[in-house]
Amino acid sequence: MEQDPSLLEEETVIKEHTRKKKAAHEELFKGLKVEKAVIPLPEEDQICPVCGTQMVLIGEEYVRRELEFIPATCKVIEYYSQSYGCPSCKEGLGDTEKPVIIKSQVPTALVGKGPASASTVAWTMYQKYANGLPLYRQEKDWKQYGAQISRTTLANWIIYCWCSFTNNLSENAIRPFAVGRKNWLFSSSVDASNASAVVYTMVEMAKAHGLNIYGYLKFLLEHRPDKDMTDKQLAELAPWSEKLQSIKNRM
Repeated sequence: MEQDPSLLEEETVIKEHTRKKKAAHEELFKGLKVEKAVIPLPEEDQICPVCGTQMVLIGEEYVRRELEFIPATCKVIEYYSQSYGCPSCKEGLGDTEKPVIIKSQVPTALVGKGPASASTVAWTMYQKYANGLPLYRQEKDWKQYGAQISRTTLANWIIYCWCSFTNNLSENAIRPFAVGRKNWLFSSSVDASNASAVVYTMVEMAKAHGLNIYGYLKFLLEHRPDKDMTDKQLAELAPWSEKLQSIKNRM
């Protein structure tokens, strides 16, 4: 049928769009250390091909950048204390009949007398609660690094340290918890469940405040919150504190 000319055609307006600008390398790698590699001209090429005169450096030009991956490495730190004795007291010249000996104080171990450090426990927590990597897979990774650490030991580290994080603060982050939980069927104990809940809270709080997750967990384990700390000291450990916000790019 012939169209009625009195009916106006419907106009279709296509909204203008702008192409998203690609991020510059500076933005992509702003959290990484930059190492400058200057490639010198071989000595045999530093002779002028026209007159044979020794050429001199007159400048340098940026060419490109590349991202280099450095695999994780582990090392063992053995702590020794030093003993200092008073020679005068030893010879009976002091006011005491016994020799005076003072030993240097070695930092307190994070977990009993075991080999756990703030960096190892923080990495274990980060891998499990931020990346969803189960402990049995982490056990294989540690073996590749050269350390024979069982999944049971890793679990005990987390339970013992939780990692220190209890502060009655909570974050609405149940979705990452549920996603990570798919990688393990259940917690083996009540303590393990509490540890998972608390560490997940710390992970999500670090995310919410733009902190490096592993760096924040390591920071907390190094400073070990406890009941003897003042409110001001505890406030400095919170992810929103001015201190942490000022160093978040270096954590």
